[in-house]
Amino acid sequence: MSPQFPQFPQFARRAPEPDGDAHAHGPEGGGEAAVHGGPDDVDASTAHRLVTEAGAVLIDVREHDEWLAGHAREATHLPLGRLTCEQVESGRLVIVVCRSGGRSQRAAELLRHGGHEVRNLVGGMHAWLAAGLPVHRDDGSHGEIR
Repeated sequence: MSPQFPQFPQFARRAPEPDGDAHAHGPEGGGEAAVHGGPDDVDASTAHRLVTEAGAVLIDVREHDEWLAGHAREATHLPLGRLTCEQVESGRLVIVVCRSGGRSQRAAELLRHGGHEVRNLVGGMHAWLAAGLPVHRDDGSHGEIR
């Protein structure tokens, strides 16, 4: 059964579109294109509220060097290339983020296929920063997005 977040009814799980995924996934070889809102996407401000007020889990799927440069303090680092469904706690809404939304969309699909309730942070960490949300390094200093 899906977790319920009554204060965010607009994010109740919706069935996938019949024509499949219409999001851009970027070129082969690990690049990514920005993803623009779909039914399972959330913007940065909503993602932050879901994490801080509703107990959602924020998972950053970027590579290690990107994580070290800067990340959301609330995030857990699980790079896309090593992500498995078993690493993610069941029963909580999961929000996935990358640099601009392409890799996190793939992570969301993987986790959703494994039975998790998942949202993709549209625009990724660029959107997080643009929304005025903090980006930190592990040492607590101000971070940057790479």
